Amino acid sequence: MRLAACLVVLALLSACGTTTPTPTATVEGTPNLAVTDEVSVISMTIEVPIAGTLVMGLSNVPAGGRPPVEFETIYFARSGGIAGQPLNIELRSDGTLIRDDETTAVSDETLTAMNDRLNRIDFYGLQGVFTGPVSSDAFSYDLTVASSIGSRTVSAQDGFTPPELIDLFNFISQLGD
Repeated sequence: MRLAACLVVLALLSACGTTTPTPTATVEGTPNLAVTDEVSVISMTIEVPIAGTLVMGLSNVPAGGRPPVEFETIYFARSGGIAGQPLNIELRSDGTLIRDDETTAVSDETLTAMNDRLNRIDFYGLQGVFTGPVSSDAFSYDLTVASSIGSRTVSAQDGFTPPELIDLFNFISQLGD
């Protein structure tokens, strides 16, 4: 009888040890950290800059700096404000300026200054949040720059725009004025 009881206990113990463990998702590079763990979710969160803070994308700049980029076309739109008068500007690399459907031309020095301003802030690599709750008396800006490396659009609003972008927006706004 004792032999039979021992065999039953051994059979039960061996049956308990043969189950396969349930796989748990883990974060790559962090062993044994479950993805659903709150700490891992928080640690994986990417920090977003405070609204109105410009972060230049220097992590993508190769050693020796990024080569300067020359724009092909710039589209600038300003809307809102107390008077509610929209402003639309298109500037082409040949110097053609279209300001609210009026065509004129700008000098080579102005084109050079525009390229310098775009490269100084690394327009294609900059990061940040430049918009927030809409206010009826604040200006909203949309700036699209097309060049040989692609096109990039930045949207901003008064109160959330860093000085570097305000300077660029003011420079563009004065073209052909």
